[in-house]
Amino acid sequence: MKTRILFFLFLAVSLTNAKNPYEHFGYDNSEIEAKMEVLRQNKFMIVNEDSTSDISALLFDFNLTKVSIVDKNGNIEERQIPEEMQLRWNSIDPLTSNRPYNSPYSSMGGNPIFYIDPDGRDYFKNNNNEINWFDNDSKGFSDTEAGSTWENIGKEYLSFDGEILKYNFQTGNSEGNYKDNSINFNCVSGKGKPDGTNWDDVVLQQITKFDYSIENQKKRNEGPIPEGLYSINKNKIQKIGEQSKLKQFLNEFGLGSFPGGISSWGINRWWINAESDTETFGRGGFSLHGGAIWGSRGCIDLCKNLGDFTKMFLDINQNQSKTYLKVNYDNNVIRINRQGSVWQEFQK
Repeated sequence: MKTRILFFLFLAVSLTNAKNPYEHFGYDNSEIEAKMEVLRQNKFMIVNEDSTSDISALLFDFNLTKVSIVDKNGNIEERQIPEEMQLRWNSIDPLTSNRPYNSPYSSMGGNPIFYIDPDGRDYFKNNNNEINWFDNDSKGFSDTEAGSTWENIGKEYLSFDGEILKYNFQTGNSEGNYKDNSINFNCVSGKGKPDGTNWDDVVLQQITKFDYSIENQKKRNEGPIPEGLYSINKNKIQKIGEQSKLKQFLNEFGLGSFPGGISSWGINRWWINAESDTETFGRGGFSLHGGAIWGSRGCIDLCKNLGDFTKMFLDINQNQSKTYLKVNYDNNVIRINRQGSVWQEFQK
């Protein structure tokens, strides 16, 4: 019994001293304790560690939606928390009741800090092969309102509309200042056909028509690359100059892996790979290349722009080998001067 009495006396003394742990050094805080006695029921307090400030502490009363400001002399001033801010203090996440067994952030693998970086930005494609640039660098996320699932495809992608190959790429660093950039290059796809009219009657240069209709997309060895989602392995560039001299000689006679040589392919190329849900109508062998004149069977032809595109595409290193290519034609027909040294478009 004596042991129990001594224990409770020791506990009472400890609790009393806990109010002023510096009492044995001669510090007397009884005046402040008396003024703060009415605040014992408050649930949250922030102590200001800046000794030069006039404010020593903030005490929040969630039930009364008030904040008490305590100055360094122990004086207390109460302020009402504005109504529009009150829910930030005393309301729980409304999704909590729907998922009591799990975090409401389970859509991010239960770890929103690891999978979502509010300072990062990347390109994403959804289940409809739409591509957007989001303030996000997660592996993917779901848009429940739109019913879409978005997949991260990196910091660059290409798009082609029948006249323009657009290179989209992100710049910025870990400190922010992220920016979505794009550079355009004129190009075409498909063989193209003379439309029967001349753009220069002196040398009888005919206007060439490129038909991007669905019917023409189905035509082998003639039509353009079909609409859909593709990808290019950036690291697997093929260069004519890396072949042996004999193979380069044979190219000029329509032989070898670059039949027709530089005039047909330019100095390099990349193979274009169709993604699994892209309808190619049984066609294949698509590539991105250059050449002397506009037009190529099923390929995307940059003609004279190949050199500038290649330098920029390789110089901007986004540390990703796979670059997506979205093909979507804005117009069914374009009419141009076929000479690859210029881009001259005529009325459709």
